[in-house]
Amino acid sequence: MAIPTPNCYHCPIQHCQTKCDMTCLEVSFSLVDSQSVGAYAAVIVEPVLSAGGVIIPPDGYFERLQTLCRDRGMLLILDEAQTAFGRLGSLFAFEQLDIIPDILTLSKTLGGGLPLAATVTSAEIEAECHEKGFVYYTSHVSDPLPAEVGLAVLKVLMTENLAQRAQGAGELPQSWVTGAARVI
Repeated sequence: MAIPTPNCYHCPIQHCQTKCDMTCLEVSFSLVDSQSVGAYAAVIVEPVLSAGGVIIPPDGYFERLQTLCRDRGMLLILDEAQTAFGRLGSLFAFEQLDIIPDILTLSKTLGGGLPLAATVTSAEIEAECHEKGFVYYTSHVSDPLPAEVGLAVLKVLMTENLAQRAQGAGELPQSWVTGAARVI
């Protein structure tokens, strides 16, 4: 089931007008609960929604989402294909959200133009997957060229402090910031 985008300017449930109060999130989980037999799996979400504009969920959204997931035994998966590696002024967007996802997916920038992706999780989740015999296989597993490029991307990111540089470049003079703007 898709969770509606928390966007008060185009509220998906026609509730909010000037500030998102996350009613859409509460209604979504109520609908999920009414359709579930209790075998929940996970929620996959992007920290900044960009499939129909650039939408930054309201403060507290991800903390509430994580609580709703944990209440149901669900994993919270953050897809940082577009927000990782300094693009928002920190190495990862979740560092600005006061949460740690159960699973983090990375791609695009990691490969510097080559097809490279990563799935990052905790040692506990990895051990559980291993115990259950989960296997992932693709023809590009352990491909040395994208792996070397990924290492080079990470080295440049760290040695040139690109996340900190992005943060500095992204800061606007106070005179440019309006009440509707928000710098993460």
